[in-house]
Amino acid sequence: MSTNSHAAARRFALGVVASQLGLTALIAGTTLLIYGGRAAVAALAGGSVGAAANLVQAVFFFRHGPGADPKRILRGMYAGEAAKFGVTVLLLAVVLSSTKVAAGPFLVAYAAGFLVYWFALLKRGPSAASTGGPQR
Repeated sequence: MSTNSHAAARRFALGVVASQLGLTALIAGTTLLIYGGRAAVAALAGGSVGAAANLVQAVFFFRHGPGADPKRILRGMYAGEAAKFGVTVLLLAVVLSSTKVAAGPFLVAYAAGFLVYWFALLKRGPSAASTGGPQR
């Protein structure tokens, strides 16, 4: 992976996380106006779980530079997936162990994070993760 494509892929990954957080804020704000503070906090928690997990994965994946050994990059990918899973399980356990979590807003915001992720991939095409550029 060249330096330019590595940087573009990194920007893409961080852009997905930023988009997830932006949508989470929008959902939480709307939820606050309609359902109140408790539901809005649940929506913030739901969207933040997915965004935090994706951020951890991106950090693990992109910690090696573009000239790194492919085996190190692959190990980083595997470590990132494992860390993402661990962070997701840990944060879900922490949030859901609270008896005051409004399940509906939590799940809507959590699921919305997946939609951001998949729409970003659809928009950029299959080459997005590898080159950071649009599909031709």
